[in-house]
Amino acid sequence: MDHAKPPGAALPCVVQVGFSGSRHLWDDSGCSAAQLAAWEEAVVQHLARRLAEIELPDNHFLVGVSQIACGGDTLFSRACAAPTAPIPQRIFLPQHRADFLSAVDSNNKPDFSTAERAEAETVLDSERVIQELIVSHAASRSARFEETNLAILRESDLVVCLIRSDAAGSAGGARHFLERAKLRGTPALEIQVQVTNGTLEFKEVWHPADGCEQYGRNPPSLPQELQGVEFQPLPRFPSVEKFCNTIKEGASVAAAGHKRRFRTSAAWIIFAHILATIFASAALALHHFRERFVFVEALIIAFLAVEIGLLVWGLWWHNYLHRRHAARLWAVSRVVAELGRSVQAIGARHVHLQHLFLLQLPHRFRYLFRTLNVLHLRSTRAGRNAPWETNRDNYLKARFDDLDNGQIPFYQNRLAEEERSLRWCQRLFTVCSCSAIIVTFVKLVLVATSMTKKLRGEPDPLEYWNDTVPPFLGTFAIVLPVLAVGGLSWSAALDLSARVETFRETLEFLQRQRPLIENAASGDEFDNLLGETEFVLLSETAGWFARRSNTSVA
Repeated sequence: MDHAKPPGAALPCVVQVGFSGSRHLWDDSGCSAAQLAAWEEAVVQHLARRLAEIELPDNHFLVGVSQIACGGDTLFSRACAAPTAPIPQRIFLPQHRADFLSAVDSNNKPDFSTAERAEAETVLDSERVIQELIVSHAASRSARFEETNLAILRESDLVVCLIRSDAAGSAGGARHFLERAKLRGTPALEIQVQVTNGTLEFKEVWHPADGCEQYGRNPPSLPQELQGVEFQPLPRFPSVEKFCNTIKEGASVAAAGHKRRFRTSAAWIIFAHILATIFASAALALHHFRERFVFVEALIIAFLAVEIGLLVWGLWWHNYLHRRHAARLWAVSRVVAELGRSVQAIGARHVHLQHLFLLQLPHRFRYLFRTLNVLHLRSTRAGRNAPWETNRDNYLKARFDDLDNGQIPFYQNRLAEEERSLRWCQRLFTVCSCSAIIVTFVKLVLVATSMTKKLRGEPDPLEYWNDTVPPFLGTFAIVLPVLAVGGLSWSAALDLSARVETFRETLEFLQRQRPLIENAASGDEFDNLLGETEFVLLSETAGWFARRSNTSVA
């Protein structure tokens, strides 16, 4: 397969290979232990070779996702452990480990022999297995296996099915897994195994027929908006700390640049149109003095020329803003930086980052979530049994209380800043609106008085002022409402009202959440509160992203 360099290829990205295999790949009756071992080794070598042949874009890495049942699943785990190119694994279990390894079938026959159970325990305890996740709580055995298959499929970019050629399909089995993969449109490699005259044979079929090419045309990639961001080079499979530091620093720099570009553009657009309105109003007012002063016409021409220039200038900035996609790039960069900051805050706690996948963010963020999740699971695997109290104390200190990076001080300061900015915009609107009302009222009185005098045939003592003041009052009556709307436009461009409300709600949540985390009674309770906290913090950013990425200067 030929790979075009995907957007964001400078950053590592995970490719997850789902697997399901038949429990009995051949009829072992009458076979010697040596023969069975040779066949198993042949399957392991074939799987390892097929995994190694998966072509990966730059800086992409493989992770296997499977169960740990007997037969095909165990052989897949051995293939992932190949010393030449070991592949990390995520193991999804249909029930708790102890219950799963001691389960029996409908005939009350144990699923695992003593040796098979020992091998499964060894695989699950190995450092190569970065996650052991229970994905089903169904009551029936078949439903549990079916739910586990679906959970693996949801996580997979492509799948491999190792199936006995004459095996009948059953709910939760390998053939059922393959059929579900076809329905979901996930590229699937079916490897059929059969024994002919004592020789093991493999037959391979891609589903769809161009499944291999389909994966090559659409490999996993990070958000396209990150393509222009400069990131420090990283190895193919970095630690989560290095990855988060890199995306946080690179995206933060990019976000600051896009934010500055957006604010500058917004300011120039609003300023240019307000100033153009002032010159247009002044030119209109000067028409009343064309017969009195010779230079007035030249001044009108100059004002109109300046107005045209300002309108062109504002239009240029408007096109520049949209051409550079400053708002959307700013939004994406900030989201990526906050994701890195969030995962960093979780620290060494070995938890599945499920909350990331619940965020209301576009589909293009999916692979970034997966990569963060896999890197975090791998980097924290060794400390999965560490005392949770230490993680809790570090989390409270770094995420809540730290004066520089803590979220409570951050939201307190930002709430005060945004409220102050919003008040100034509201005051500008109020002052300009009230002034426009007063100016218009004065002009109305002057014009009405002049008209009444003329109708009565009485001399107008303010005749001179009625010829000169109303035009200028009319100018202010036009300009002041535009200034008022300019204040509202600036407030909308900076999203002040929504930010004040969301900052206040988030701050109140953090103040309620902190004592709950501090008084957590167990590691499970702490994990739940931690996930809830990070979800709320990232949801505030996701909500801002939805508003900002699709809006401009109002």
